[in-house]
Amino acid sequence: MRRRSRTSRCRARPGGLRANGKLPLARDLSLTYTATTARQSDWHRNPNDYAATYALAEAVLGRGGWTAGLGGELLGADRGIPLTSVQAPLGAAFKFNGWAGKFATTPPDGVRDYYATLGHSWKQVGAFDSIALTAAGHHFTSDRLVRRYGDELDLLALAKRGPFQFSARWAHYQADGFAADTDKFWLEIDWLR
Repeated sequence: MRRRSRTSRCRARPGGLRANGKLPLARDLSLTYTATTARQSDWHRNPNDYAATYALAEAVLGRGGWTAGLGGELLGADRGIPLTSVQAPLGAAFKFNGWAGKFATTPPDGVRDYYATLGHSWKQVGAFDSIALTAAGHHFTSDRLVRRYGDELDLLALAKRGPFQFSARWAHYQADGFAADTDKFWLEIDWLR
């Protein structure tokens, strides 16, 4: 599930609200939800006079080892001038808005990220303590004007054994007039103690 702490530039004044929780719907079926809104604006001697909105809405159904979610995230834009859209330079650029890293700096016209996720996890599979598979699809557009930024597919396979976690990730970004088509692949071993 996506969790984010958006941090503003040192010359911006952030503020916002967040609500999240988990609701049991039936035996072994639950709904996890998150809703966030914030406003980022210039402050003190910032040469850019702007105000931009951040918003996130997400719902994830969970049953047994399965999860399925839908969400949308807005990194709003003011007037389309560079650095007058919501910026999060200390946010986790790898984890959010796709793994290909095309939106680590928010474009002047902002970003709308509509996404869907599907995952399954198993406990005690062979020699592994757990195994999990996750897929996420993203559709990116601008906040201002009507611009298509492209689509991305992210796949993750993760296995844990004792203090070690093994993962393989793949990101496939298909550009639509923004940036370039990109494929990235990672193999990772983590020691969790």
